[in-house]
Amino acid sequence: MNELILDGCAPFPLASYLKALGLLRLVAEQVDPQARGAWDRERFRLSSRLDAEGLVHFLLHDYRPTPVVNPWNGDGGFDEGSDDKGTPNSVAVLEASRSPRFEPYRRTIASARRARQRLGLVKKPDGKQKARLIALCRATFPEEALPWLDTALVLTPEKAEYPPLLGAGGCDGRLDFSVNQMTRLSKLFQTSDGKPDNDAENLLRAALFGRTVPGVPGGAFGQFSPHRAGGANASTGFDGGSQTNPWDFVLALEGAMLLTASASRRLQDQGSSHLSAPFNVRPVSGGYASSGPDDYSGGSRAETWLPLWSRSASLAELRQLFSEGRARVGTRLAGNSLDFARAVAGLGVDRGLTEFQRIGFQERNGQAYLAISLGRFQVARNAQASLVDSLDRDGWLQDLGRSTGGNLPASVRRRVHQLHGAVFDLCRVPGRAAIQKVLITVGALHRSFALLPIKDPWKHPRPCPALDPRWARQADDGSAEYDAAAALAGLAVTNAQGARTTMRWLFDPTEASRSSTRWVKERQDEILRPADDLQQIARIALARLLVLQFMKSTDSGDPTSSATATWRDVSSRRVRLETLQAWLNSELDWRRAADLFWGLLLVEPSRQEAGSEPPEDTVASNPPAGFSLLKLCFAGRPIRHGSSEPDGIPVPCDPDILLAALAGQGPRAVSRAAQRLRSSMLAPLLEEAWLPPHLSRRFASAVLLPLDDRTLGLLARQVLRPPTPVNA
Repeated sequence: MNELILDGCAPFPLASYLKALGLLRLVAEQVDPQARGAWDRERFRLSSRLDAEGLVHFLLHDYRPTPVVNPWNGDGGFDEGSDDKGTPNSVAVLEASRSPRFEPYRRTIASARRARQRLGLVKKPDGKQKARLIALCRATFPEEALPWLDTALVLTPEKAEYPPLLGAGGCDGRLDFSVNQMTRLSKLFQTSDGKPDNDAENLLRAALFGRTVPGVPGGAFGQFSPHRAGGANASTGFDGGSQTNPWDFVLALEGAMLLTASASRRLQDQGSSHLSAPFNVRPVSGGYASSGPDDYSGGSRAETWLPLWSRSASLAELRQLFSEGRARVGTRLAGNSLDFARAVAGLGVDRGLTEFQRIGFQERNGQAYLAISLGRFQVARNAQASLVDSLDRDGWLQDLGRSTGGNLPASVRRRVHQLHGAVFDLCRVPGRAAIQKVLITVGALHRSFALLPIKDPWKHPRPCPALDPRWARQADDGSAEYDAAAALAGLAVTNAQGARTTMRWLFDPTEASRSSTRWVKERQDEILRPADDLQQIARIALARLLVLQFMKSTDSGDPTSSATATWRDVSSRRVRLETLQAWLNSELDWRRAADLFWGLLLVEPSRQEAGSEPPEDTVASNPPAGFSLLKLCFAGRPIRHGSSEPDGIPVPCDPDILLAALAGQGPRAVSRAAQRLRSSMLAPLLEEAWLPPHLSRRFASAVLLPLDDRTLGLLARQVLRPPTPVNA
């Protein structure tokens, strides 16, 4: 076996990738069935009994082209009275050839003419006639022509469908691939006897080994190689023409015939059939630098993820790979590019692959579609990508991608695009930063849903599902901002009647609207109020909790019932003491903490409390006494101070304390707090304290932070007198 490194065959552009497949296919079918191929450092490695000169000799003298004809297209060369651009001549020239090299072409052209005559066609067929002609060609064409038919189109019981790899039935606009293939073959070979043309060898060596040769002829290449299309800035002047090596085009179409499509039915689907092309998915915006939120509103035909492999594979193995070229997310097939990225990250693809080259067929240069590189994805296990499963619960991500093409505002479409990009990044490069980016973007998107007018509930985006608690655990970077945001987002408060109010209920109108609470209906505008500062979020939440839990705690709305109410907080996380001190000293990045809060708000709280209880010797300083008095009145559980009350002393809630603090009336709030503690048989060390308005509001917002028992004990020892022993 000889191993040839083909420098002219790279994973991108698409033409170069298909050229490598074409070479392996032709060598294995016509010369050496044991030939194998693999990708080696951005080049294709061909292993066969042919050396470099043997490969060149085979292609120049023994290669038999696969018939590529499109008798159903108007520019396919079969219509009578076609334009005067030489289109019919390509078919006629090969039809008149007597070379054994073109014998499969002659039989196929003759079969195509008989099929058209049988249907009485002299012009381009339309509608049902086109479908009948395609079906007749599929039934009567010689076996050599079937690979092209199976790649260019798929017959379903309803109609013919066209894989995006070859445009619309083997043509891209007015560029018919079959005519261009025949034209280039007639330039490379003398059609009379099949011998190679004078320039064929130099052009072949350039196509195989990446050599530079002068005098490359012009000609359109279509979507396969955008950089050769010519146009503005394509040369040293203002404009440049297209330059295409005929071998590149010929071998690319030969390789495309490995990617045969088929018609399939989805599981339990008794309706229409669906086009199933190898590694072909619906496009989703995001995942590459130049993407935009409106790229896929009709401007993209599809995406194809081309597999790369480093171990040599035979033609039979590649046929199996492409015939079963599917990716799975969980138990279902990947439907769009985001699903495919998740499948690659979770190894839900065929084994033996190392990377995928992502190709998007996008509208560029007017209305022409070009195969654009959208980056590479390595096949490597990424356990964190499984987090996206809960985000896509009940197909939420898929529905979100479909809804972006509707009448959603540009701001929402932009958020959806950002979320897609964040999920792509998480699948490609895992880590806490990537997880936090997804949380922040999905939180911002969910906030934007609240601003949408609900004219038609069926068209309104569904609320985000509850995310798996692993999101919060794996996104934890140990920062004070994350600690505070996670503790607030996981907080739930109950009143004396046992009614439980969560942070998501307070800030998510989609959740609040499910309740018949009069308070919610009267304050929809307040619920929708944006808050980009975690202090502001905490103050808003505190005010709403006071109204809901105390002043409206009974059906009659009688606020007097709050006199015996007890503030009970339940949180999946207790903040660290250093986080509390950073909050009180305003040493947090409030904007970043708020962004994290909106994402963590969507995470389902874990039953196990996170957070830590630091040893006493690690405490650097005590919190301010004014805050300690406020917090002890809203500790969330009985105060354990001394041994006289083993179960602790409950402190009934007085909402006026926090209302005064929120209003900036610090001295009044501290005085009321001391009075409340004294009424509960606790002895405060101070009765009043001066708090400026900004500190009063900051301390009030910090009251919501759930604290562990050790920190609460520290606050109690700081501002309460030790209990008097009973014997005394």
